[in-house]
Amino acid sequence: MHDVLRRLHEYVTEHPQTAVFDPPASDAQIADAEQALKLPIPDEYKALLRHFDGGFLIRGRTRNDWFGKEPEAWNSNQLMGCTGLSWATDALKDMYWIDLDVPWEHVGFCHTEDQQFLAFAPPSHQSPGAVLRVIEGEMPPNWTAIYPTFAAFLDAYLLLEGHRDVAWPDFRGVGGTAAE
Repeated sequence: MHDVLRRLHEYVTEHPQTAVFDPPASDAQIADAEQALKLPIPDEYKALLRHFDGGFLIRGRTRNDWFGKEPEAWNSNQLMGCTGLSWATDALKDMYWIDLDVPWEHVGFCHTEDQQFLAFAPPSHQSPGAVLRVIEGEMPPNWTAIYPTFAAFLDAYLLLEGHRDVAWPDFRGVGGTAAE
């Protein structure tokens, strides 16, 4: 994970017009996010938050500050910061939580440029911490594990420079088993 974060820092420094990442979150902000979520944030994602409190890479264009960063973020594979984690997780709950007797366990962490979500597999999953592609219309047990870890996802995210194919590795030939 250290190598991937080092490469992300280098990329953000070298590409300020296309790498839009927020300053680091504090440990208190991360703890507050976990308390708001009522769920643990995976350690690898906490490591990202300690370097950048969310952000995204812009593909095929440069940043346009005319309307702020929100339109650019909406049309990118946006990695959520501490407050965005609650928004993404709440959106998933609103769409998919039908069995109120079963606690919600999925942390949404990425809003894709296809207007979908990626979430972390919960501790009860056969691959805890795996990156799951949320499939519209499918319930959580049917969501597809596309990367074994967040480090593998972030590695692919950097290799593809944030391209939408990072969310569809199994369909588009992108290696979902990138080195951690």
